[in-house]
Amino acid sequence: MEMHLPALVCLAFICGNAEPSVRVWAGSSTVLRCRQDPGDSLLMLIWKVQLLDNSRCILSVSRENLANYNNCSERVRQENTSLRIENTTVTDQGTYTCELVTYLGTFFTSVLLEVLVQPSVTLELNKLGVPECRAHGGNPAANISWIPEGSISTNRAMEPDRSWTVSSTYTATSSNVTQVTCIVSHPTFPQLHSTAISTAGSQPPVSVTESVRVWAGSSTVLRCRQDPGDQLVLLTWKVQLLDNSHCTLALNWENLTNRNNCSERMRQENTSLRIENTAVTDQGNYTCQFVNTLGTFFTSVLLEVLGVVFRTPQR
Repeated sequence: MEMHLPALVCLAFICGNAEPSVRVWAGSSTVLRCRQDPGDSLLMLIWKVQLLDNSRCILSVSRENLANYNNCSERVRQENTSLRIENTTVTDQGTYTCELVTYLGTFFTSVLLEVLVQPSVTLELNKLGVPECRAHGGNPAANISWIPEGSISTNRAMEPDRSWTVSSTYTATSSNVTQVTCIVSHPTFPQLHSTAISTAGSQPPVSVTESVRVWAGSSTVLRCRQDPGDQLVLLTWKVQLLDNSHCTLALNWENLTNRNNCSERMRQENTSLRIENTAVTDQGNYTCQFVNTLGTFFTSVLLEVLGVVFRTPQR
């Protein structure tokens, strides 16, 4: 014979309900209810609160001596067997457990509270000319995707109010991309939130990014990751130093013309860039851009120069 276990399980006069989940909007007035009706048999009611930051508090009332206890927020109070939270915030998220002590036994109800905050969405070209989509101040964290497909970098950060900001940058894997669409999904949106931006006329996105550390005084060689083969038309190294100064080295393979307004210590060697006697002032972002018959390709290298620390010998 098939048996179905009841939702309420009791052992030694201690009973508990499966933990439900409740979602509410930030700023709303929230009421959490005990599932059981104690009737006239109630002796004591206790609400135990464990928030997501692991802080705890208790609200209790005894029907015998009408004694009350509350070390929770002033916004939290008991109403009969229910718990009311005024102006609910993200910091109120956690597990709320109602404990009913009656003549018939002790009963428990646990409620997992989640507070929803709608994020604000922005899409713009950042300082590098790369499309960046941000979903700011939402809870839970938003999900971001892009059309068309490309190389995506996404970061999540918790704000001081415990909401989330998600930022996602898009790097095109094809030189034919002139417009991209950021798609944001979130429980507070009735449908997907999509925003498009044109990349035409912007700084071309970088396809490969790496970081290189070298010693001051050394000879440094920075390389393009792609191999243009025999189809190279134009090779350009664009340099942006940490002091925001810029310079360019370019070589046109068709007419073999050169351009170099960088330091005399910098020169091109085939598709690589060599820096002699590397100095701390050479730190910055070095972007290789080469054009061939297949398209335009980019490599970005972040150069960090390590200084030598001289120590005076102790006597």
